[in-house]
Amino acid sequence: MKTSIPPRSVRDWRDWGINKLKFCSDTAWLDTALLLAFVRDCKRADLLRYESEPLPEPQVLQFKKLIGQRTEGCPVAYLLGTQDFWSLTLHVSPGVLIPRPETEGVVDAALHMIRQPGFGNPDTPLRIVEFGTGSAAIPLALCSEATDLRIVTVEKSVDALLIAKQNLHPHDTLLAPRNNSIMLVEGDGLGMLAEEGEWDLLVSNPPYVAEGDDTLAPGVRCFEPELALFAGVDGLDCIRLLLKESLRLLRPEGRLICEIGAGQGEAVRVLLTEIPELEFEVLHRDLQGHERVLQVRRLAGMVHSCDSVETLRGLQI
Repeated sequence: MKTSIPPRSVRDWRDWGINKLKFCSDTAWLDTALLLAFVRDCKRADLLRYESEPLPEPQVLQFKKLIGQRTEGCPVAYLLGTQDFWSLTLHVSPGVLIPRPETEGVVDAALHMIRQPGFGNPDTPLRIVEFGTGSAAIPLALCSEATDLRIVTVEKSVDALLIAKQNLHPHDTLLAPRNNSIMLVEGDGLGMLAEEGEWDLLVSNPPYVAEGDDTLAPGVRCFEPELALFAGVDGLDCIRLLLKESLRLLRPEGRLICEIGAGQGEAVRVLLTEIPELEFEVLHRDLQGHERVLQVRRLAGMVHSCDSVETLRGLQI
């Protein structure tokens, strides 16, 4: 009778991990390689060099535990404790949303505005406010590409603020040496910043998933923080808030740039028809062709009215 030989080498354990994950992950090979490189404390590309070597028992136990957690749906980023975003490697944990490639579209659009001649005052730093920083992915990415930025970011989650603070420290070369600053503020809205003068940019990757959305991947629904995902019955509550706060915070010709859910483009356009002080500019598409990043201009020469704010509070689509 033929008996199976227990895995011994790095290659054996890699194949074992792929077989375990192939029924629950569309990226079983990549997941396994990332987790194996993590326990080996090496780069993924170096696994080939070590594939014939035996995997030490402590690493075997750690690897089996991680594969078990992955089969239960836990995102790889939480298992590794890090996630790559833009050109950065950021700390993440279950208390913070995992940064995604779609959100790099917010960074792209914001950088395009920052680099526009005449957008800011060349004699003063650009003033940017962010709603919901999570891991501080957006402000750090902006600081990696631009100089002379003053960014204030407001976050409701204390857990997320702790992770954001952890991410600022290893990236401090992006801050003072480049005349950039990022201030983390705990809060549930942006109203407090209206007293701090006018802002050039409002950026955000807000919650935009509708409550009860049954298309959300189980790994997202079960493991990522609800506070960073869900935004009311139609998923537009935070978009309404950002539009309202744009009226209060942005200077004339200032911009709101925020991520929206795939398929929310038309609903957002309807919202904007009710707000004459804001002009729809563009919905940037992601790599899958979905309208993903909203860009709105605060019109010059128009003072917002209470009617516009009340419309935002009540409008349902």
